[in-house]
Amino acid sequence: MKRSSPARSPKGGRRTAPLRGSAAAAARSGKAKVHRHVVKALHTRTSHARVGARSSSSTGRARASGGATAGGSSRGGALRGLTLNGPELGAAILGKQKKVENRSWDLPEKYHGEWIALHIGNAQNTPPWVRRYVTRAWDTDLAKNAAWKLRCWDTTDQKAHALPPRGAIIALIRFSGMHRFARGEGKADPWALGPVCWDLDRVVPLAKPICGVQGNLGFWDVRKQVKPWAVRSLKEAIRDADAKRGIGRFCERKS
Repeated sequence: MKRSSPARSPKGGRRTAPLRGSAAAAARSGKAKVHRHVVKALHTRTSHARVGARSSSSTGRARASGGATAGGSSRGGALRGLTLNGPELGAAILGKQKKVENRSWDLPEKYHGEWIALHIGNAQNTPPWVRRYVTRAWDTDLAKNAAWKLRCWDTTDQKAHALPPRGAIIALIRFSGMHRFARGEGKADPWALGPVCWDLDRVVPLAKPICGVQGNLGFWDVRKQVKPWAVRSLKEAIRDADAKRGIGRFCERKS
């Protein structure tokens, strides 16, 4: 019987005879393992590349928007809210006359120059001492340069149309720093009571107040009390305020 000669490759070299039986099965198993390792390695590299791309894209968007992120803060952190004890205090800030926020504790340094959501508490009645304080300090001459609703504001009227709504975020504010109440300061600035005065730098009213917000003591996380659409609205307001750096700055009080 004539023995068949081994098959040759197109280039004239010898071609290995095909494997059969257990040898072929072992070869196929080995190739499958190698294939799985290669696929896994490629998948890992692709996943890392996608994560890196998403991270770079997110960072780029945050920088392009002036640093505001999903939380709404201009520095990338969660937007915080600060509650006032009555709409009269909010109106005085919106009118750019009340340039200090009187507190018994220091303003944390991380909030210096940071946008804060200004909130009016839910209480149905403003404490009498607050109304007396606002009536005494309100300057009708300065009010002539305020928003039209505040120009003829009767500070003794608890239902005045000029007052912002209760239980609502009404504006964005920013503090430049703080100082200790000094002796005689109350004569120069009747809004200053101390013992710690937080210096207001800017106030930007919202086009539409965000109502139905409970608020809290101290600084509180806005995201936990408002709906996603409200977070987006505040985020847009922060971007606009950062883009228009002169908007909302306080006027100087007459000596």
